[in-house]
Amino acid sequence: MPEIEACEVAASDTVTADPDRWCWPHSVAMSGQEIDTFTARLARLTDRGLTLADVEHQADRLTTRDRDRDARRLCLECAHLQGIGPWGCGNWRKAGVCIRGSDAALARDLVLVLQRCDGFKAATP
Repeated sequence: MPEIEACEVAASDTVTADPDRWCWPHSVAMSGQEIDTFTARLARLTDRGLTLADVEHQADRLTTRDRDRDARRLCLECAHLQGIGPWGCGNWRKAGVCIRGSDAALARDLVLVLQRCDGFKAATP
C-alpha cells in the first residue's frame, strides 16, 4: 500500500507543479498566461469603446492570432490610436492612412481588422 500512496502523491505533485500541462498546444484550453493576456485585453478593448460581446470576440481572435504566430495587429492594440468610439490614427503619416492629419479618422471596420502597419507601436496595458 505505501507504493500506491507514493504514486498518488507523485501524480498530485506533477499536476500542481505544472497546471498548464494539458493546455494549448495539447488542447484548446487556455494556459494561465493566455488567460492573463485575455483578461488584460478585455479591459483594454472595453476602454476603447467596444461592447462586451465585441470585446470578447476580438480577444478570442487575438488569442488565436498569438497561437498561430501571426504578426498582424489590430489598431485597437496600438499606442497611436486616438479616441473612444470614433477613432483616429495619431501616426497617420507613417501608417499611410491618409495624406492630411484632418483625414486621419478610422472607420470601425478598419480598426477591427488584423493588418500589418508600419506605424504600429504596441500600447502598454
